[in-house]
Amino acid sequence: MIRLISILLPIIFLMTGCRYVSIHVIPDGADVTVRQETFRAPTEIRVFPLSHIAATVSAKGCAPMETTITYSTPSPMDVVLKRQFKADSVPQEADVFLNGAHIGQTPVEFALPANEEKADISFRKNTFKNKDLQFSPGKAEPTIFANLEPENPGLLYWTIKPSKYGRAQLVSSYLRAESSFKEPGNKQPVSIVQLTGDEQKQILSFALLPEGDGLVASVLVQTQDKPFKHEAWLVHYPLVQADQNKTIITKGNIDLTPTVIDTSSILFASNRTGRLDLWKCRIPEKDTAQKLDLVHSSELIMLNPNIRADGHAALATVYLPDKLAAPQIWSFTLDGAKNILPEFFCNGENPAWSPNGRRIAFQEGSPSAIYKIESDGSLKDQLSPKNSPASFKQPAWSPDGKHIAFAANINAPQSQEDTDIWIMDADGSNLTQITSSQALDDMPGWSPDGKSIFFRSNRNRHWGIWKIDLP
Repeated sequence: MIRLISILLPIIFLMTGCRYVSIHVIPDGADVTVRQETFRAPTEIRVFPLSHIAATVSAKGCAPMETTITYSTPSPMDVVLKRQFKADSVPQEADVFLNGAHIGQTPVEFALPANEEKADISFRKNTFKNKDLQFSPGKAEPTIFANLEPENPGLLYWTIKPSKYGRAQLVSSYLRAESSFKEPGNKQPVSIVQLTGDEQKQILSFALLPEGDGLVASVLVQTQDKPFKHEAWLVHYPLVQADQNKTIITKGNIDLTPTVIDTSSILFASNRTGRLDLWKCRIPEKDTAQKLDLVHSSELIMLNPNIRADGHAALATVYLPDKLAAPQIWSFTLDGAKNILPEFFCNGENPAWSPNGRRIAFQEGSPSAIYKIESDGSLKDQLSPKNSPASFKQPAWSPDGKHIAFAANINAPQSQEDTDIWIMDADGSNLTQITSSQALDDMPGWSPDGKSIFFRSNRNRHWGIWKIDLP
């Protein structure tokens, strides 16, 4: 009997000598999982002498923590989880410093105790202004985002690419540009438009008016910092004192690739329906409410419209929803308030009618080459040098139809953005370099008299439109 009692007493002690450990967790709403059973914290866990209980403490947005509860664990037991964060920026690959320590380049993930009241995070990238932020790890959103402003705005390059469902996707990259805008020859470019305000980011595209007294540009504008938001406005600039006398034609959306219908109206692409369609509007004499007409809307994603001199036939770069990497050229006819359904014309992009409407120049391929084709789709002929590693793009006919201006990276084929303005004869001969800046010079357009070329550039490290007289 004594022996039996000696055996039972420790068992009775173990059974009756249990205690409860109260577990408190930061942040609120955490779960404590013990023996495949989950309790919402704060909770109490029963512990027996000599026992070891494995517990997992977890909460949404936090890294789970494994802990062991024993008979000697103090009660209450306080558990502080680490909240998980992601640091991201535009542009990416910025160095991130958390409380003074380098933790990597964006996008980078990190974790901080959920009970910390504040933390300091810094974003650093060469040629961009530093961004310093302070946040509360217990309350902040899981993504800490920084929009880095370049020290020189012309070093950040934005492109609009069609994406799923025909939406406009804004993509940024980093460019180089020299601080000087001078050319080595006697002919020097003249600044027509310069974007100097912090909210104006870039000239996305532009079109010259036929009278030679102005241009219409698509200007990328940052309208919000949190949340990060851009719009592309259509702006009319006179050629004299352009920045002071500009007129905003449209705002509130992404309006792109304007082209002139006549002296008072333009055709352009816009995401006003949620996808990229074609619209037209008049050019107002001052900032007024603008009436817009939808010209074409369908599953086709349409950009870069170009109108024949008679104002009726038109071409556009088209992307099919399932073939976003394979641009095509489609034709359509403007007929008053109506339009005939577009038809496939050929593969390629950036079409340009010759002044007499008989031929079309366009670019195709990767690296892109410039081709010429008859208006009926026959006699396709490559104009740019064959088997060249360089990219030739954005052809523009001279007013007399004898020459074609274009942008090309002939001197730096390894860099897609280091392009210059060139001219060739309409048969592809006599290539002549017009600009040679270590910057992005592109989107050439001829003055009505054919003596000058307008082009977009980030030379002097600000985006703008320039004009250079031809030799």
